[in-house]
Formats: sequence, C-alpha cells, structure tokens
Amino acid sequence: MPNSRESGSSPPVILLQVTELADLLAGYTRQQVVLGHSGAEVYRLIAPGKPTLVVKEAATNLHEEAARLGWLRGKLPVPEVVYFCENEHGSVLVTTAVPGVNLTHFNDESPEVKRRFTEVLAGALRRFHAADAHGCPFDHSAARELGRLETQFSALEAATGETPNLSRARQKLAELRHNQPEEALVLTHGDACLPNVLVQDVELSGFVDLGAAGLGDKWRDLERACWSLGYNYGAGYDELFLRAYGVREMDRAKMDFYGELESFSFGSA
Repeated sequence: MPNSRESGSSPPVILLQVTELADLLAGYTRQQVVLGHSGAEVYRLIAPGKPTLVVKEAATNLHEEAARLGWLRGKLPVPEVVYFCENEHGSVLVTTAVPGVNLTHFNDESPEVKRRFTEVLAGALRRFHAADAHGCPFDHSAARELGRLETQFSALEAATGETPNLSRARQKLAELRHNQPEEALVLTHGDACLPNVLVQDVELSGFVDLGAAGLGDKWRDLERACWSLGYNYGAGYDELFLRAYGVREMDRAKMDFYGELESFSFGSA
C-alpha cells in the first residue's frame, strides 16, 4: 500500500488481501446509509452473531480517512479500521460501527430534546479539541486549504486556459487569503456536523467521517457545528451551543471566514 498523503504518516490499519473481502462480509446484510455529501456509498452491515460493521466505497481515495482513524484510535471514540484497499477502481474501507444514533435522529423532537443534544454536541467538540494533538501529522489549516485550491485552479487553467469562472474563483481566493486569520491549532474534526457525532442515550458514543480531521482552528469546527444546528434543528440553537462549549466572546471574523471558506471549497470541489 502507498504511504499516506500527509507527510510523516502511514495508515496504521489492519490490511487484508483483496480476496478476503468477500469472506469478511459473508453472511452480512447491507443497509445503505444515505446521510452525507462525500460522494461515497456507505452501508451498515448486520449479521446474527457478528459485530456490526460499516463499509464505505468510493471512486476517490479513502486512504487519508483510514490513516486518520488509525492515528486517532485510543485518543477519542472513533471506529476501528478492519479492512482497507485501494486500486485503480477506487477504495473500500470497512470499520467497526459506532453504537448509537447520530444527532440528526432528533431533528423532529421537541425543543427541549434538541437543546439537550445541542449541549451534548458542545461537550463532544470540546473533548475533541482538548485531545492530545502532539505529533499529529494531519493538516486541516486554512493555509493548507487555500493552497489546495490554488493548485486545483492552476491545474484547471493549464487544461482549459483562463475562463471567466476561473477568474472569479481566483479573485475570491485572493479575498480569502487577504482575510485569513491567525490560527490557533488544536485537534479538529474537520466536518463537525450533526450526522458525524453519535450518541447512546444522552452520552457521546463516537465520531465518524474523519477524513478531514487534523490540526486546525477550533472556530472552523464551531462554524460547521453552528451551520449544521441551524440546518437540522432550526434557528436559535447556535447561541446555546457556543455557551455550552465555553465561548465567552464570539470571534465573528473567524466565523465569517470559515463559513466563506467552506462554501467556496465545497463549490470548487
């Protein structure tokens, strides 16, 4: 297997031969998981007398997610990698299943219930950001994302030449670079939305979809969480979330910047 794309890391995962995948999944029934916008197909695998598994299949590379899960194991409640394979056709990642339900399960519950789980989300991210980040080889900084976009636009220009859309994208990229804040790096989830945080009863049971986890500014996660609360639970939960997290003073500049960066990155993907 090739090394991870992040410098200084390789996926500490259990690698099986491709021919063993069928044996691994024998007897399991697939249930598709439809949440998320990653482009991957995700299935929950259930079989009597066997541990529940999750399989993710993608045309793109899942190598970085496998590597992150290996590095995070023992630091936070995350799935364990059981199988990983990549070839010219795509990637397959099989992990253990995190027990419980994700926080969108409560979208139609009462405001009281949603407030309770808003506070659970705040505690979960506070725990993530407080985890030991020493030696973390994964970069989720704004500088890295802006550099990735610059590389993407340069490749597009080489292939198609300058276009009005590309010119507008470069102008927006320049604006983001100009407004880029100084970052205080901690361990971040990278996609801190409600579908990616699971609970059992009213306690955190684990985090999923960690392909973008790494060193970043906490406000990047906080912005995504506030956006996701509004999208799923409705208006007004973001203020409760920030108070429960422990924010004493809103950093509006960072919130606005990371919101714009997310929107721009998603639209440019």
